[in-house]
Amino acid sequence: MKIDEIFLEEELENSKILKNIIERNPEAKIYSIKNIKDLKKNFSVLDYNTRASRVYLTNGKFNLVKRCPCTKNCVSCGYYVLNLGFGCPMECEYCFLQGYQNLNGILLNNNIKEYTSKMMEFFKNIKKRIRIGTGEFTDSLVYDDITDYSLDIISEVKNNENIIFEFKTKTTNIANFFRSKPYSNTVVSYSMNPQKIIEISEHYTADFKERLNSLKKLSDYGYSIAIHLDPLIEFGDWKKLYYDCINDIFSEIDPSKIRWISLGTFRFNPSTKKVIEDRFKYNKILDSEMIIDFDGKLRYPYLLRKEIYSYIINCLKNNNIEQDKIYLCMEEVKMWKDLKLEKIFSW
Repeated sequence: MKIDEIFLEEELENSKILKNIIERNPEAKIYSIKNIKDLKKNFSVLDYNTRASRVYLTNGKFNLVKRCPCTKNCVSCGYYVLNLGFGCPMECEYCFLQGYQNLNGILLNNNIKEYTSKMMEFFKNIKKRIRIGTGEFTDSLVYDDITDYSLDIISEVKNNENIIFEFKTKTTNIANFFRSKPYSNTVVSYSMNPQKIIEISEHYTADFKERLNSLKKLSDYGYSIAIHLDPLIEFGDWKKLYYDCINDIFSEIDPSKIRWISLGTFRFNPSTKKVIEDRFKYNKILDSEMIIDFDGKLRYPYLLRKEIYSYIINCLKNNNIEQDKIYLCMEEVKMWKDLKLEKIFSW
């Protein structure tokens, strides 16, 4: 994706990330800014639609490491986030960022060494395994060929077995992982959906076969891998779509190599509904019945969610996935109990 403009905080003229962006986008215009906070406050849908053409390169100073802000009244998996970037150039119709982001570009933080140092300091006294990743406010790998974040992170965490670091993606941008030895505490995970759902709602992402091929390459090389079936979308003959999707995954992937599988049905803040309708007028993902549920988000009704989860879990079990590897993302306690899932989170 072509980058037309680069906004650079002071003293970052010699940044490796800047050099890599310019090599790939030699005609990009470069602007100097004193501070990211000085940028305009007004923001429109048009600004969001053009975000991929604009990069802000800064030194991050706040919220370097934080807990994932799990939805209220949900079971939390205790996930931590390393906030290395903000914004994603892919166009998933359900993405929460389109109703949340107020920056008309992609934010990349230059000071990776400071981030990894702060992370190791933050977790220096941990006595149990924790999971941390970069995939909350951006795709973990979509810019990895420019930033090389993955190499710096792997090098930093490789000797601490209590830190399980997750790179979550929908891309095939995995070349850096073959420049490193695979360590057991590095996990590459893929958000997976049936190809039909990818086609209607996950624009500019790698297709199903490309994601599966990348998963297999990483697993064969020795990396731990994981899968996120989230969001699960009720669309058309959804049972057959997900049945084929799951069977296709495990026709290529050894189930014993999977570290975890998360399940989450489609949900979003009510304010995001208008944004989706405005940006994707012919969307199919809003066709199903949805209600404002226990956490104030729009979700499928409880019984439909339970039916979806039960079906997917059975499909996974039929492919020799152990139940303790399965967890629900942002779901209420009652659902866990009704599905007889245990809150183990055995990373």
